[in-house]
Amino acid sequence: MHTTELKHGRTWLIRLDTDAPLYKQILDAGAELGIEAATFTLIGALQNVVVRYVDQEAKEYRDLELNQHMEMLSGVGNFSLKDGKPFVHCHITVAAEDGSAYGGHLHEEKPSLIFVTELWLQELLGDAPVRLFDERCGLALWQ
Repeated sequence: MHTTELKHGRTWLIRLDTDAPLYKQILDAGAELGIEAATFTLIGALQNVVVRYVDQEAKEYRDLELNQHMEMLSGVGNFSLKDGKPFVHCHITVAAEDGSAYGGHLHEEKPSLIFVTELWLQELLGDAPVRLFDERCGLALWQ
């Protein structure tokens, strides 16, 4: 187990922009506020959702594209540093019109578009966690 103690800093409630890419909006909010370490939660509704899951044997991501309007039941994530820059790690769970649920890692490049999203962002004080490539699992993890 690897542990780092961080203290809570400022807290923000942010309504993100309609029709904007969710991942980019979270990253931009952090940049505007000078965030390098934080936790956050999300709720709202999205359009054309793209999530990923890790194929543990192949050590690579697989994409799931949900080209429909979805309710975001929950979103949780954090900010840390990767390659010296702020990095957002976010997982979301969404529901379709029939109530079926899907979830996974929010795709960074294929945008899930916001219909309406509320972001609760909690800054963490101290040295920001740093992500480095871990050979065992093929992912960038906190060190």
